[in-house]
Amino acid sequence: MGYCSEFRYEFLEEVEVNLSKVQELENFFASDNPDVYGFYGVKLETNGEKLQGIKLEDDYAKFYDCQLFAQKLAEVVVQGCIRLHFIGEDGNYWGYEVTPGKVQDLCAVSMTAEEQAAWRQFREELKVLKALYQVPDDKVLVKGILGTGPHNFKIPPGTTAGDVKAILKWLFTDLKVDLGIDDKPQSDES
Repeated sequence: MGYCSEFRYEFLEEVEVNLSKVQELENFFASDNPDVYGFYGVKLETNGEKLQGIKLEDDYAKFYDCQLFAQKLAEVVVQGCIRLHFIGEDGNYWGYEVTPGKVQDLCAVSMTAEEQAAWRQFREELKVLKALYQVPDDKVLVKGILGTGPHNFKIPPGTTAGDVKAILKWLFTDLKVDLGIDDKPQSDES
């Protein structure tokens, strides 16, 4: 016997992959490696360099190799964000957020439907901000706010730390999160 779980995934952003590394990942998980278990025979479905899906023989299995798969997938992803979700036979939840070269653990959070609606609205606003302010990694001021993915914000010239705090406070107002920021403008001059 053993601990079985259900596997699901979701794309938070369009995911671009390195096709030669896709083949390496598939070959690794098709091998007789003793570390390979539930992801044995996994296939990454692509359309050109765009990842379309993750195909398994069975999405209910003993995924003892889930973290290994997430790490190998992070080596394949060139751009974008995908989340891997697992729900155990006892209802336990765990997962991973995979971005290029990086794997972060996901955790379950209990909240009311009202809180969830506010959170979803907040995430949509972050997506809009990301689209408006995307810049190269060497100019990133804020990255990965609240673990929602690799969000990059370009701050226009002349913006003060007080301005940034005010924007963050505005974003968090509906969620009633205390950022420890008072309403008084702060001077950046020393």
